[in-house]
Amino acid sequence: MDDKKNSSPTLKERLRALTSEVALGRTHLAIAKRLRVAPKAVLHKAPTFFNLTHNAHLDAAYLCAAKLYDKQKKATTVRKTLDEAERTAGTFGKSSAENVRTIVAAARKEIERFEKTIDALGDRRNEYIAHLGPEKITDPKALGKAPALTFDELDELLVGTGNILNDISQAYDGTLAVPALPHSDDCEEVLRLVAEGDRKR
Repeated sequence: MDDKKNSSPTLKERLRALTSEVALGRTHLAIAKRLRVAPKAVLHKAPTFFNLTHNAHLDAAYLCAAKLYDKQKKATTVRKTLDEAERTAGTFGKSSAENVRTIVAAARKEIERFEKTIDALGDRRNEYIAHLGPEKITDPKALGKAPALTFDELDELLVGTGNILNDISQAYDGTLAVPALPHSDDCEEVLRLVAEGDRKR
């Protein structure tokens, strides 16, 4: 038991865990985006519920994305997974060691494009979501002063990260990950039922 507790996850386990965070993050973000543009007549039926639901899904999307690039020493992250892929490049079943190193180099270059988004995510996680930062207490409007982070930027990070993980996974054993959870658009059914119920009154 102690050996398992102290062992490091395999590359395949890392890829599976990180890909799951991508799928969760994209699903949470999709729900938040849909609620933001839902008909006001529907949202006004339960404004507190829908507002808190929107914010909860958005915060969850932020957290999923932030975990992918966490700076905690023991955290499983995309960067550490790339390091592991490079270290074990000669063991990949579907690609040569040289090609694996080329994939890793391209992935690191891609991550450089996301640095501003990753930094903004870190600020939000540390000051407003995972922790109650002192600035949030002394200045409740501080969140509005934080580095801007749009839905499109967050989605681009999640999609780009998913592509990176899939490139590594394909080179490792030829498998592709599912980009989103099944039935991830079923919030449409909830909104439809609320609107339909209102019309029947």
